[in-house]
Amino acid sequence: GTLTLTGAVSTLSLWCAIEGGTNNITPNTTVNFNGGLTIGQNGGNTGAMNISGGTVNVSRTTTPFTSDSGSMNYNQTAGSVAISTDGSGGNPAIWIANNGGTSVMNISGGTFDASGCGDGMYLGVRGVATLTIGGTGTMILPYLRFSHPSTTGSGTINLNGGVLRSGYFTKAGANTGIFNFNGGTLLASTGTTTFMEGLTSANVLAGGAIVDSKNVNITISQALLAGGGGLTK
Repeated sequence: GTLTLTGAVSTLSLWCAIEGGTNNITPNTTVNFNGGLTIGQNGGNTGAMNISGGTVNVSRTTTPFTSDSGSMNYNQTAGSVAISTDGSGGNPAIWIANNGGTSVMNISGGTFDASGCGDGMYLGVRGVATLTIGGTGTMILPYLRFSHPSTTGSGTINLNGGVLRSGYFTKAGANTGIFNFNGGTLLASTGTTTFMEGLTSANVLAGGAIVDSKNVNITISQALLAGGGGLTK
């Protein structure tokens, strides 16, 4: 079934899970998930969240935003999403496709700000995860790791438009991590000599690779593979 939240302020103090079905969040709506949020819980279930506006705040002392064993469909076309944790519960990170399942995140508008998660995002922890950013969408991360050192998973990023801001990108172990440049802007948040390295592949598709280092110095040691596009700095 479908649950739509609209035109009000809702505050949920305990952990929330969308095991199956769909949660819609519409403009002029504020939702505070103060106990964390899991989309796609338990094997065989698919949970979906569609955000077309409003404000969503997710916080927890550990792993505030996850998909866990089930599958997730996350679609954001507008609005503001903020994810944060103080890490006092152990793991200050976002885990996508944890414990299996297939997770898909599409951000084509609005802002997904996870700068408040000190350990960043793990994409494709034990399952398969795809993150696509396009249109006017913006995602902000401390950093992103494909999979996790102690697990086997697969993650893919499609930067088709919008902005992806991060401190660095890397891959854990023998897992799969693919980055497709296709017209969006990759924005560095800090200077580093290891901004992008160790991925399975980084492909420059027809839309091209746009890298903005602002006023810091970064090094990309990852090979950028020809896929029909160019590089803009």
